[in-house]
Amino acid sequence: MNDFKEYKFSELTRPDSLRLIKLEPAPNPAEGKLVCELIEHPLDTRQRYEALSWSWGKDDLLTQPLYINKPGRGNNKIVTQFMITPHLGGSLRALRYTNQPRYIWIDAICIDQKNIKERNNQVPLMDQIYGNATKVCIWLGESDEKSVKALKFIRTIVQRLWDFEELCNNKDLAPDWEALISLMRRKWFSRRWVLQEIALAKAGDVYCGRDCVSWQDFADAVSLFKEVESATHRLSEIMKLDQKYHHVPQFFGEVPYLGAALLVDATSNLFRKTEKGRREPLSSLEYLVSKFGVFEATQPRDVVYALLAISKDTTIKSTSEEDFPELDNPAVVKLIAWGRRNIASRIFVVDYSRPIVDVYKDFIEFSIRKADPTRALDIICRPWAIPVTAESDRAGMTVPVWIPSLQDAAFQWTTHPTKEVGRQMTRHNADPFVGLPNTQRNYQAAGTRRITSIRRRFIHRKSYNSMMVHGLVVGYVKTKYEVSRNGGLPTRWLEPARWGDPRKEDPPEDFWRTLVADRGPNGENPPPYYRRACKECFVTDPSRNPRHDGNPLNTQKLIDEGRCSTIAEFLRRVQAVIWNRCLMHTGSDQLGLLPEKAVEGDLICILFGCTTPAPLPETDTHRYYYQVIGECYVHGMMNGEGLEIQNEMEIKRTVFELR
Repeated sequence: MNDFKEYKFSELTRPDSLRLIKLEPAPNPAEGKLVCELIEHPLDTRQRYEALSWSWGKDDLLTQPLYINKPGRGNNKIVTQFMITPHLGGSLRALRYTNQPRYIWIDAICIDQKNIKERNNQVPLMDQIYGNATKVCIWLGESDEKSVKALKFIRTIVQRLWDFEELCNNKDLAPDWEALISLMRRKWFSRRWVLQEIALAKAGDVYCGRDCVSWQDFADAVSLFKEVESATHRLSEIMKLDQKYHHVPQFFGEVPYLGAALLVDATSNLFRKTEKGRREPLSSLEYLVSKFGVFEATQPRDVVYALLAISKDTTIKSTSEEDFPELDNPAVVKLIAWGRRNIASRIFVVDYSRPIVDVYKDFIEFSIRKADPTRALDIICRPWAIPVTAESDRAGMTVPVWIPSLQDAAFQWTTHPTKEVGRQMTRHNADPFVGLPNTQRNYQAAGTRRITSIRRRFIHRKSYNSMMVHGLVVGYVKTKYEVSRNGGLPTRWLEPARWGDPRKEDPPEDFWRTLVADRGPNGENPPPYYRRACKECFVTDPSRNPRHDGNPLNTQKLIDEGRCSTIAEFLRRVQAVIWNRCLMHTGSDQLGLLPEKAVEGDLICILFGCTTPAPLPETDTHRYYYQVIGECYVHGMMNGEGLEIQNEMEIKRTVFELR
């Protein structure tokens, strides 16, 4: 048993100050005790420092001591002990010098994590803390054989750009590509906070043990890898031919949706520089939360808080910040009033003591207020929220269904049964019909109808939260058909689609257009060849009518083995639309697609401010409120046609209570 006392944090003397670690050197940095001082500095300190970006682990144990020297009497020092995880300890050993101290900022050590008030105050300063650092050190973990190979390969790629085509065609480099994807799958690349940490950095180095490459070299290599694999899947073909990798198709998974690939894109597109050299955020908070769902957060509130500093429409405020002072000067009073109207509309308060459901509700309310009013309700159709557990939120409030869970996200991690493949980012669900905010809209089901103002949009009760919205009932689900499992195309859909024999007939127009939601992959009108591609998919065996088969069409197998890029492109679009959705007929005999959770009899509604229709089940016991189970596609009702029905049939608008 040791005699060192536990380190106790002293309260920061100023709200705009931070602590820096003065990491003491060691003759052999990889061995020996970790010793440092923890020193308070003003936020605009002249002391040069670096910031560490690393991955917190929810289940990592605090088993390694960090010895922190505190000033004692005279020149004496009191040695205290602060327990850290082995993962964090490894980063400090990799970073410490042999002959001089190194100044570093690390969130887990420099912020008193048990002090909620301090956390609330420090989180709004993150953009300045990382932005003022001379460099961000990205700690991916300890070095191993694959990481050594990957970092060496990255240097080769960026130094031999003229030879990149040769590198892509060289079958002997399969182990190097495998090492690179293994590096890209490391835990750090799935952490939500890293988005702002690297986006705000002046420069960065990527570390595996003491081996490192610059962030710019890493980003260039990943960008080239993503570009060639997404466009041609050429590298997957090389891996498929190598017996060592068991001829697995799609060895790399969905590369564009890997955290590493998204992060590289984000660092290039989240900011632009003004004429004065300042960085100006380009994306709304709603866009950031919606776009980067694959990035995880140990603390559910951080699904929002981790992105506040890089959003263009937020001003972060802690709970302890005071409001504008009340003064008698009329000019100052007018200025304060203007500030309250304009600045307050941007403020998002950071409060880790607030119930998670309330933080989620605040985000939806904020997004609705900031969004285009003709698509403000799309936020309730797009998965973004981390599920809340009793462990993560003691408040115990049930999450309302109008807060869509990331469990329904399109892409998620999967562990491949082949050991050599490991973790892959793969499709689990269809893409949201509403698409991303602040981008080209896909549909206009509600036409130009804006979300209407309601005096009490959100109603809070002891056991539930309600959201009030206006809209129209334009139909109901008459018949629901088989679900598309894993993107398979059910041949039983041919009968309700009224497609007699694909060998002799072209697909009905409403059917093939429904399969692709009447859009191409980027939201434009579907290419004319989609009709022919649809027919060819079903006529793989000219001797049999697929309508009588009964087994779903294996779309992934056709993509992997079909050797036709045109049909593969069509099938990828089909997968993005039908995955885990069901075909349906409405009461007016229109074809459509809807979530598996929908049932026959559900109302089909157009909500003002939402660009797609939504199926709304009435609850079994109470007919006065509804549940949101997602969105739906109704062929012939995606571009304002439902409003024409309202005018013809004089349908009155309804106030829906959503729970």
